[in-house]
Amino acid sequence: MTPEEILSGAADLIEAKGWCQGMAVDEVGGVCMGRAIFDAAGMHERVWVWDASVPIQQAIDAVAQEIGDSPAPWNDAPGRTKEEVVTALRNSKRWL
Repeated sequence: MTPEEILSGAADLIEAKGWCQGMAVDEVGGVCMGRAIFDAAGMHERVWVWDASVPIQQAIDAVAQEIGDSPAPWNDAPGRTKEEVVTALRNSKRWL
């Protein structure tokens, strides 16, 4: 799986399942940005497999470039919206 596929998949997951802050998964199944990235890459339990970890890290690095911050605190910032998160994930592909 490529970093571009991971980023698109993460955005699609948030659009389908919903989005949350302050936790990986909320009570209705919404996911945070980080969880969406790992789930999109097929790493549901965050068990690192070397071949999979490289594109995941590339995707995370691209997000950090796009938002100018680490994904977790940016996702959890007060006032952040689902739309901003989805847009950031989709736009992050330009950094790859």
